[in-house]
Amino acid sequence: MRFILTLSMPSFSNNLVHQVICDHSSESLSEFTEVINDSDFIIVDQFYNVKNEETGERHWEHKGAITINTSLIGKVQIYVEKNHSAEAFRRETTLTMRGSRR
Repeated sequence: MRFILTLSMPSFSNNLVHQVICDHSSESLSEFTEVINDSDFIIVDQFYNVKNEETGERHWEHKGAITINTSLIGKVQIYVEKNHSAEAFRRETTLTMRGSRR
């Protein structure tokens, strides 16, 4: 499943937080939360959404596997394509990770 992680660390462009779009084998936000809460580090596949300047079309570019320090994760959302209705995910949109074990 594809997630967007908000990390409590500066981004490459000096923003106060850093966001990572990634895939993980978890099948739900709740399952991913369990993985994060049980791990100091997790391995995810990172993706960039890249725009072709000539055609205007967007595509996903796989940037490889990365390890994330879970103590830096402040928020996780299921990634929803901009052209897709978020209504399907309204019950699992945003979850603060630490201390939210169900």
